[in-house]
Amino acid sequence: MYYSLRGTLLKRMADRAVIEQGGLAWELHISGSTHSRLPEPGQECLLYTYLYVREDLMMLYGFAEEDEKSVFLKLISLNGIGPKNAMNILTAIRVEEFRKVILNGDVNRLKSLPGIGPKTAKRLLLELKEKMSDEELSTVLGDSRQELSVSRPVQDALSALESLGFRRAEVQGSVEAVMSEGEDLPTEEIVRRVLKNSRK
Repeated sequence: MYYSLRGTLLKRMADRAVIEQGGLAWELHISGSTHSRLPEPGQECLLYTYLYVREDLMMLYGFAEEDEKSVFLKLISLNGIGPKNAMNILTAIRVEEFRKVILNGDVNRLKSLPGIGPKTAKRLLLELKEKMSDEELSTVLGDSRQELSVSRPVQDALSALESLGFRRAEVQGSVEAVMSEGEDLPTEEIVRRVLKNSRK
C-alpha cells in the first residue's frame, strides 16, 4: 500500500523516526541499522515503508534501504515472527551478515539473536533459505563464482544439480569447493562429490 515516504526528519529516536510530509508528521518504527543511516533532524529523509495492520493496531515501519525491507518481509512471513521480533533481529545484525548466516547454516549465530531459541533457529534456517532468491544468493556468494563458467564439466555439473532440485546460485559454492582441490574431474564425479558433501 505505502511504498516509501520522503520528507523532513523531525525526530530521530533509537527505535522510531518522525518525518513531516505535506503538513502531516508520520511516526515510523525503525531498526538500529536504519537509525544509523538517518540524517540530522531538519534534513530531507527517505524511508521505504511497510504498514502493519491488525484489528486493534496500525503501525508504520521504515527502512533506509529496500534490501532491509525485503528481509523484514521475509521474516514476518514466517510463523511466530512478528514485526517487533523482526526489527529486533535487524537491529542486532546487518542484512549482509544475516544472509550469510542463513546460507552457511550458522545455527549458533542465529541463536545469539534476540528472540531466537535453538528450535526456532533451525526452523528459520530451513524456511529462510527457501525464500532467498537466486539474486540474493549470488550477492552473498560473490562475483568470484563467475570463474566456474570456464569449464564445460562444471557447467554440466551445475545443470545436473539443478535438475535434481538445487538452485544454481546455492550450489555454485559447493562446486567451487570441489574444484579447488585442483583435480581435473569429469561431470559425474563433480556431482557425486557435491551430493556427498551436502549430506554431511
